[in-house]
Amino acid sequence: MKIIVAGGTGFVGTYLVKELKKKHEVVTIGHSKKSDIVVDITDKEQLVQLPAASALINLTAYIPEGGLLHQETAEEAKECIKVNTLGTYHLLKIAKERRMKFIQSSSLAVFGSELKQLTNEQTSRKPISVYGLSKYMADCFCELHDATILCYSSIYGHGQRKNSVNPQFIEQARTGKVIVVFGAGQRAMDFVYV
Repeated sequence: MKIIVAGGTGFVGTYLVKELKKKHEVVTIGHSKKSDIVVDITDKEQLVQLPAASALINLTAYIPEGGLLHQETAEEAKECIKVNTLGTYHLLKIAKERRMKFIQSSSLAVFGSELKQLTNEQTSRKPISVYGLSKYMADCFCELHDATILCYSSIYGHGQRKNSVNPQFIEQARTGKVIVVFGAGQRAMDFVYV
């Protein structure tokens, strides 16, 4: 089976592609020069070059430098909407036109202020950041087209961004600094190893 992975050279994509290649033909797409097909997913005209495939997995995401703490600049907000929402929409449309199964990688940021200990498909979505809103809008498009949406907790592992919580905690502990926990310290999180 041929599978297209958008964002296949990113943090999660690298691990997924490695596993998929054990049993499938995989084509990575994205803006990275490491992609099999270098394409801007926000430009629907560029997506016509995609090959026929059985499935398209969307792992692309633009995360502002400020992370998910709604401290993004106006330019970062614009890029979030462009990549995370419009890019997903274009990928979804091409998958539908070519009868490919579409799998969307979402984010816990879509739940925002509703994020609780027990979160499931019925939990209300109330994003509190532009990133969360952009992923939520992408999920809405996916729901309109009966796509599969995967929403996992905080993913960690080798190769992740240094401004993520796990690398920060490790660096603070390694250097003898106080481990800084934001908020009241009452929130529990699940971490998923990539």
